[in-house]
Amino acid sequence: MKKNVLSSICSVFSALFGKVNWQSPPWINKAKESPKAFGAAISLLLLICLAGVYGAYWYKHLPKPEYITASFNPPDITPNEETLYPNYLILDFGYKNADGFLAQPVAPLSMVNKVVTEGVELSPNIPGEWHWNGDNQLVFAPSEDWPADQEFTIKFAKDFFAANKPMESYEYRFSTKPFQATITEFKFYQDPVNAETRNAVATIQFNFPVNTESLEKHTRLMFESLKKGNLNLSAEPLTFTYTYDTHKRVAYLHSEIIKIKDVARYLLLNLNKDVTSSTGSGHLKEDVSKNLLIPDSSNFLKVVNANASIVRNDKDRPEQVLSVETSLGVNEADFNKSVHFYLLPTDYPATAGEPVKPNYQWQNPGEVTDNILALATPLGKQAIATEHNYATLHSFKFSAQTPRYIYVKVDKGLQGQGDFKLNTDYTAVIPVPELPKEISFLHKGSLLALSGEKKLSVLIRGLPAVKFNFARVLPNNLNQLVTQTQGDFNNPYFINPSFNQQNISQITSEVQQFDASDLTKQQYTALDLAKYLTTDTNTSGPQGLFLLEATGWDVTNNAPLDVKASRLILITDMGMLVKDNNDGSHDVFVQSITQGTPIAGANVTVLGKNGLPILSRLTDDQGRANFPTLKDFVEDREPTAYIAAMNNDVSFIPYRNENRNLNFSKFDIYGMYTNQQDAQSLSAYLFSDRGIYRPGDTVHIGMIIKQAFAQAQPAGLPLQASVIDSRGVTVKDEKFTLDSTGYMDLDFTTTSTSPTGQYMVNLYLVKDNAPQNFLGSTTVRVSEFLPDRMRISTSLEPKPADGWSAPTGLKAQVGLWNLYGAPATNRRISARILLTPQQIEFSDYPDYVFADPLNDPKKPAKVFTETLTDVKTNDKGEAVFELNLDRFEKATYQLTFFAEGFEAEGGRSVTSQTKALISPLPYFIGYKADGDLSFIKQNSERKVNFIAIDPQLSKEAVSDLRIQLISLRPVTTLVKKDDGTYQYQSIIQSSIVSTTPLSLSENGVDYTLPSKEIGDYSLVVLGKDDTVLSQLKFSIVGASQSPLAKNAELSIKLNKEEYLADEDIEIQITAPYTGSGLITIERDKVYATQWFKTETTNSVQKIHVPADFQGNGYINVAFIRDWESPELFISPLSYSVAPFTVNHDN
Repeated sequence: MKKNVLSSICSVFSALFGKVNWQSPPWINKAKESPKAFGAAISLLLLICLAGVYGAYWYKHLPKPEYITASFNPPDITPNEETLYPNYLILDFGYKNADGFLAQPVAPLSMVNKVVTEGVELSPNIPGEWHWNGDNQLVFAPSEDWPADQEFTIKFAKDFFAANKPMESYEYRFSTKPFQATITEFKFYQDPVNAETRNAVATIQFNFPVNTESLEKHTRLMFESLKKGNLNLSAEPLTFTYTYDTHKRVAYLHSEIIKIKDVARYLLLNLNKDVTSSTGSGHLKEDVSKNLLIPDSSNFLKVVNANASIVRNDKDRPEQVLSVETSLGVNEADFNKSVHFYLLPTDYPATAGEPVKPNYQWQNPGEVTDNILALATPLGKQAIATEHNYATLHSFKFSAQTPRYIYVKVDKGLQGQGDFKLNTDYTAVIPVPELPKEISFLHKGSLLALSGEKKLSVLIRGLPAVKFNFARVLPNNLNQLVTQTQGDFNNPYFINPSFNQQNISQITSEVQQFDASDLTKQQYTALDLAKYLTTDTNTSGPQGLFLLEATGWDVTNNAPLDVKASRLILITDMGMLVKDNNDGSHDVFVQSITQGTPIAGANVTVLGKNGLPILSRLTDDQGRANFPTLKDFVEDREPTAYIAAMNNDVSFIPYRNENRNLNFSKFDIYGMYTNQQDAQSLSAYLFSDRGIYRPGDTVHIGMIIKQAFAQAQPAGLPLQASVIDSRGVTVKDEKFTLDSTGYMDLDFTTTSTSPTGQYMVNLYLVKDNAPQNFLGSTTVRVSEFLPDRMRISTSLEPKPADGWSAPTGLKAQVGLWNLYGAPATNRRISARILLTPQQIEFSDYPDYVFADPLNDPKKPAKVFTETLTDVKTNDKGEAVFELNLDRFEKATYQLTFFAEGFEAEGGRSVTSQTKALISPLPYFIGYKADGDLSFIKQNSERKVNFIAIDPQLSKEAVSDLRIQLISLRPVTTLVKKDDGTYQYQSIIQSSIVSTTPLSLSENGVDYTLPSKEIGDYSLVVLGKDDTVLSQLKFSIVGASQSPLAKNAELSIKLNKEEYLADEDIEIQITAPYTGSGLITIERDKVYATQWFKTETTNSVQKIHVPADFQGNGYINVAFIRDWESPELFISPLSYSVAPFTVNHDN
């Protein structure tokens, strides 16, 4: 059956495909004929296969040779700083294995820590220097920044590395970071002075310098108007200008003036991805965009925020202040009329369906109906002065108890800058901020007069009782107080937990009760310290030195509350001032704080750590006692305090306490800082005769070696000068001996084969026959010089006027010639321009001060630089550049035009530049005073001559001007800090005193400054459109009681900057209070002293310059508040410093 089926299948297959015949291969026949030979052949074949498999396995498991490779990362982005320091490319050589990277030495021994000049190539090439750092690290230090998104190839020569170092590769690749841009800020700006100036301002940061032309071409600024919820992109684009930082890493966009319309609009700023870097190597990977909402006219003026807070005033007292912030500046008087404050009722009144809700917490202004408002009480407010006439922050003082709520209402129709009005009423509910519970000592400082009442006033708020602890420091324990405490002298703390006032004091306590029901109520008490003074006059220490502590007290539970205050109080009539001289000596000045005069005959003692006196001196008639250096007193005799004693009065000041040091850094005291330990050290200044030399030249080095403060030179000291060439090889060491003058010289001669580059010259002090102490250094450069084969000149057309040129139509012309006078034709000329803000001054008018009306001092100065398109010279060797300067922002600039002409081969070149003052103005106005404007005595005559000059520097007549006198007065206003809190700040407020017409003739006009009223003033010359054409400031000095800001510092002005020896210096002193003070002439020590006393806050004092005083010096004024002055809340000590120079020409 099966056979028949199989036959049927084969029949069908044969019918379809035909018959298949198979013939056995020859090897089967051979195998049948010679089975033994066939078996042997098969066996041999199997053996060969097995041997091949085993060989492959063996080869695979053989130990592989290790190759040295380079490990490195692409350089990071260069930080955008004033000077760019590109990141280095660092290659570490070694083995890579499973455990990490194992460094291997690969540098030839002769090149370790040396500069590499051949054998390595970076492609594409950028300027820089290769050097070995050790034997396994190769560093490339580029001299210019890395380009963006650039692929680099590093290729090494085969013999670059040390012999027998198996290198994995002699070629490596890396790419720098891609070019990126970020719009960090995009905001709508309105000028606070000119309300019509509104524009969009954006700040765009790049990680590499941007191609400015590409950025300006591919920036789109346009409105996206809202239509049915969709953005309309068909609006016209806005014009804009760009300015840049020095390195083209930050771009600042300013749009054209934007008009506010009836509907809100979105402004789109888009940077197309085609924006490229300055090198052209990178472009943005995608578009960068940001939107800005431009509000409509009905919402342009709105109330941004209203809140109430506690702000401490200049007396450190907390005040309740309510602040309202608007989106636009609003006139202070108009705002005060439109804003209303109401104190809402404590309870929510009963309604038809609900009873009274006591102590109701008002949540939102919608709860305040007309009926509720009728129950509210108008809240009295006191406006705080604003810095500008149109301000966005308006603040008011008020007084209210807590917990209560204030209803704030700003009337619609309030008009702001630009005639915009508040569209709707603004209302808000604000909780009354709670005044803090506090204890405060009212007097600043630590002294109470021994001859006075010896009472200290204390303010208490919100406390039922206060416990006062009077810890009178025992007279012989003063050294313990000084050595065992730290921190503020007025409020010291003990550094050892187990040692405090209980160990050194006699303590008495008393508890006083107060009314705590009303936090707005300030209560006062006076602590009488007279009853705690010692009657023992035989002790050497202070009789009335107290560590006073006040603690809030719960009388019911007889327990302390968490409110404390403390103060160190010294009862004395003697104030002390110590001046430390640079030679280590000390001048101690003692003054009567009640009389304001120096104390003569006071015994001043330096107290040691063990409580025993070290040295004593009596004060002279100037209250001055001098002590030598005390550095040799150590351990138990280490100085701790100065003690002054006179009759039964004793005062002290710690020998060293950082809190007692005066900070002079805010004054003009520039110089090199040197501490007492450095006073004997040497320093050197090295310089060369010309800085750059050819191989074979002799280099001349000058050296000035000196001690600090021009002390006599220690002749005979051994010195060594070392010269190091550009390879780091020392080419000269010369030892010599310092002479008494301190002026030395060094010569070294290069050879014709000397390496080029930078050479370093170092000077050392020799110890133990080896250079040790480094004193100073300088650098010189050795370079090859090739003579120029062309000449180039640059000029401006039309030819610049003697004064300045107009920017319109200005061209730059370049002439290029071969060395022997033939025109250099068809040569490439590259050029660039630099526009920098320029101070206006003319040599024809050396005594006149000119101002640039186009310069806004509130805005940073703008610098423009641009590379111009290359131009080929014509048949005369000339090339012309169209500058088109009128496309830049209107201003007065110094134009610098740079041109570079290239040889025909394009390699070597010659350069030239030309400069000119550029301004679109038809004239400048200058002024010349007939004396010092900063020191004009009251009721004296001081004139100012005004002139107008044209571009040819000829005087011309100008009419239709106005001259405005402005008073500059300090006021205290409230400002908002970055963290959202508020604080008081002293500002200078300008107020117009008078405005009068002014016309200038061809010879100018003399204007007499008003000098009746003491104070600071500004005089402004205005043009027809209120442009400030000239401005000067002057000060009227004399004796008066001028109003001052309460936090004002002492201000001093000298009648001139330069004096003769043996001449008087006049000083205008403006103080925050009346009192007395000490004037000193100082430098490295005190040269002269003068005490003075004032009855007014403004006075003129004198001090005499010693006949033997030379060089520069400082006037130092320390001023002490009068004991009867009402200004108790200002620091009783104020001080100031001013420099001066003594002229020795005669």
